[in-house]
Amino acid sequence: MPARLRPFWLPIVFCAAVVAGALAAAATWPGFQPQRIAVTGNHRVPRDEILAEAAIAPHVSIWLQNTRAMAARIERIPYVATAAVQRFPPASLRIVVAERVPYAVVRSGGGEAVVDRGLRALSPADSSAELPVFVLEPGVQLSPGTFVRGNSARELRDAYETTRARGFAPVEMGLTGLADWW
Repeated sequence: MPARLRPFWLPIVFCAAVVAGALAAAATWPGFQPQRIAVTGNHRVPRDEILAEAAIAPHVSIWLQNTRAMAARIERIPYVATAAVQRFPPASLRIVVAERVPYAVVRSGGGEAVVDRGLRALSPADSSAELPVFVLEPGVQLSPGTFVRGNSARELRDAYETTRARGFAPVEMGLTGLADWW
């Protein structure tokens, strides 16, 4: 087969160079620079915060920008569960986010944070939140964006869901050892 193509190597190389040049010109064409950016799915997180985290380069073609990296940066926002960035030629991007839902307030020592069902700390707790309170041992990390680690937090979440399923609505829950009862 290579022997049959040998007489055509020059036209093949020329065609490949033309195609590569056309792709390079198209990728750097100013018409592909982002002009319109739509953000959907956000209710708690401001559009400006999402755009700042996305870090979209204004003078770079939408085809040369890494949309997965943009989505990963957006997902670092505590209230964002998932993010997807989609390209729409010639110069539009759409960012679709799904936000986390506040589930409970976790209290540890002197700190409190609102968490979602997955126990990711979303924000410091405020007094207006009408959420159940899970009281944990002191020293638990409650910075926004971190996950509350430890079995006690998961046990309280599961116990809360069980009591809710049975028609009770606990306001505050905590685990105590037998020494606390005596």
